[in-house]
Amino acid sequence: MNLKSTRNFFNFSNRADLTAIIKSDKSISYKNLFARANQQAFSLSEFGIRKSDYIPLLIEDNFLFVKTVISLWILGAVPVPLNTKLLNEEIYAIVDDYNFKFLITDKELPTVHFQKIFKIIRINQIKINQVEVAQFNPPNFKNEAIVIFTSGSTGQAKGVVHTFSSLINSIEIGNRILMHQEKDRWLASLPFYHIGGFQIICRSLLYGCTIVIPDSLQTEDLAKSVSNFSPTHLSLVSTQLERLINHKVKPDESLKASLIGGGFIDDELMFEANELGWKPLRVYGSSETGSFVT
Repeated sequence: MNLKSTRNFFNFSNRADLTAIIKSDKSISYKNLFARANQQAFSLSEFGIRKSDYIPLLIEDNFLFVKTVISLWILGAVPVPLNTKLLNEEIYAIVDDYNFKFLITDKELPTVHFQKIFKIIRINQIKINQVEVAQFNPPNFKNEAIVIFTSGSTGQAKGVVHTFSSLINSIEIGNRILMHQEKDRWLASLPFYHIGGFQIICRSLLYGCTIVIPDSLQTEDLAKSVSNFSPTHLSLVSTQLERLINHKVKPDESLKASLIGGGFIDDELMFEANELGWKPLRVYGSSETGSFVT
C-alpha cells in the first residue's frame, strides 16, 4: 500500500450525512453505526475479549455482522467469520481445533460435547452500554484485520489472514476500474464469510459508500433491492446474474459495474448482460488474494 495514504476503514466514522447501511426496514448513518459499534465494543470487552484475540463470528443478521466486525476492530481483536450454513458439529469442531476462546453468534446453538472450553456470546442479546465511550483510534495498517476460511475446494479449508494493509491495497488497485465515490451503493449480494462478500463491506467503509442489504440472497429479494435502491456496484456469481436476467430485472442507469466471478462464466451470458445494461466485468481471485486480482 502507498504509505502516504491516510485512507482507512474509520475515515467516515463521524459523518452523520452518509448512510452506511440500508435495508428494507431500516438504515443507519456512518456516525450512528460507529457510535453503536463503539458501545458494543465496550460490552464485548466486559466478556474478556482483548486485543489480538481471534474471534469466530457465526452471525446470520448482516446488519449485526457489520457492526460486530467494527466493534472487534475497535478492540484490536480479529474477526473470523464462519459459514452460517455449517452444521453445529462442524462449528464446534472448528472452535475446538483452533482453540478459540469465544464464539459470537446470533443463533441458538445446542450444548454438545467438545474438548476445549469456550464462551458463547449471543450478540443479539447482550446489554449494550449506553454511556459515552472513549474515542477510538483506527487500527494500524500492519495489524491483522480478518481471517477468512477458504472454501476447501482443493482440500481441507484453511484460515487465510489478511492485514488491513492487504485488504486496502487490493481495494485501491481495484478502484482504478470501480471508481468509487461517496454515496455510491454496494449491493451485499454475496455471503460476508467469503472474501468477495467481505470486501463489499470494506470497499464501502473505505470510500463512504452505502451497503445495501437485501432481505435474503434469493433472486426475488436481490431483484427487489436492485429495483428499490439502485446500486451503483454489484458482485455476483454467474448463476445469480443469469437468474436476475431471466426474471427480467433491469438495473438503473446509475450502475457503474457488476463484478462477475466465482467460477466459469459463459461468454454469451456476459454479452447478454452487457446489452441489458449490467456492465459486467469478469473477475478472478481467491481468499488469499483479497478478492479479485484480474
